[in-house]
Amino acid sequence: MKILLLGGGLSNLLAAKTLAKENYELILLEQDSILGGLASSFKIKNHWIPKTYHHVLSNEYLMRTLIKEQGFGEKLLWNDSAICFWFNNKLFRLTSPLDILFFKPLSWKSRIDLIKIGLISYFKKDWKKLKTKNASEWLSKIVGEEVKKKLFEPLANIKFGSLSSVSAAWFGARLHEAAINKEKYAYLEGGFQQLIEKIADFIKQKGGKIYLNATVKKIVGKKVYVNIKGKQKIFEADKIISSIPPPELVKIAKLSKEKKELLEKIKYQPMICLVCGSKQLLTKYYWNIFIEPKYSFGGIFHHTALYPKGGPDGEYVYYFFKYLSENDELYKKSELEIKNVFLKDAKKIEPSFEMLWTKVFKIKNSSPVFSFDYENMPIKFTDNIYLTGIYKEYPNTRTMNSAAKSGIKTANYVLKEQKI
Repeated sequence: MKILLLGGGLSNLLAAKTLAKENYELILLEQDSILGGLASSFKIKNHWIPKTYHHVLSNEYLMRTLIKEQGFGEKLLWNDSAICFWFNNKLFRLTSPLDILFFKPLSWKSRIDLIKIGLISYFKKDWKKLKTKNASEWLSKIVGEEVKKKLFEPLANIKFGSLSSVSAAWFGARLHEAAINKEKYAYLEGGFQQLIEKIADFIKQKGGKIYLNATVKKIVGKKVYVNIKGKQKIFEADKIISSIPPPELVKIAKLSKEKKELLEKIKYQPMICLVCGSKQLLTKYYWNIFIEPKYSFGGIFHHTALYPKGGPDGEYVYYFFKYLSENDELYKKSELEIKNVFLKDAKKIEPSFEMLWTKVFKIKNSSPVFSFDYENMPIKFTDNIYLTGIYKEYPNTRTMNSAAKSGIKTANYVLKEQKI
């Protein structure tokens, strides 16, 4: 049996790895020049740096097991770092009940409300029952208006828009993840790209073929029309596993009206991510969210707070991120213009701040928007198209762990189907 995998991110790499153990002819197509999708990296001075901020959480047992199985267990470096919220250029740790008690932007009553939502988030495990409620209504029943307006609404605007546009199930799952993680984050020494390449090597050793710079143009039945380095090629397969984001898949696949409407319901939030190196220390913490005043960026991940060896020449490495619309003027700007906009605001935090080097990534399909009526797509979408990807793991959040879980789940579905 021939299986074609469209997309070379973690989902499809793990699907291919799982299927490679069986007697299948596997062909994986990736449109980029490097594998990994959103988890991929770029090189500066022979040094791997992630395109977007990446880490492993303490409760992400699948990724931890995968890393150990691939022989990188001893390279997984753990670090403690609080999530910090910035108000008027002052940072506030906001993880433990003690942190909340000293959170001066809120009144004493609101601090107690925040501890209350923290306890609910920590102990509640099943969030799926809240999928029909929006996050704003759910929060209103637990916390006062001050907590919503000063903290959660600005936080929502930074990430995805209004609180009322997303489900309480997804929002609560995010709070739960933050509550149980206990400030533990890990990074793979040398970068996650070595893990991705190790998985790819296994697939190839088992006879699988991987094509880079391969852009899928059209899917008609069992045939997939692809442009590989400027040359047209047609692949035909018994089964097609797609990790292509639904807004893109609907454009290239010949589907029924009903199937197209299902895919079109899934919306994504674009993101700008500027990666830079600097000699100046902006923050000693890894995760920084800027609530007040508003800056051109929504937050900063300090990569070298998590992985001190992250800078090619010993410099600090930062990720400035902004979720926005494709129609936003900032999204339309050039890399240099985006750098200058972000740098101007960074100097308000630290006047001496300069960027030694920069890379800007505009990610059109960065994160699925989990609206309150969101439903996961079935794995088997048509007679021969199977789906995988982070958008299928609602209400789980967008992480490498979710991507890996979805890929393995789809592969096991295919394997089980063959045995019946």
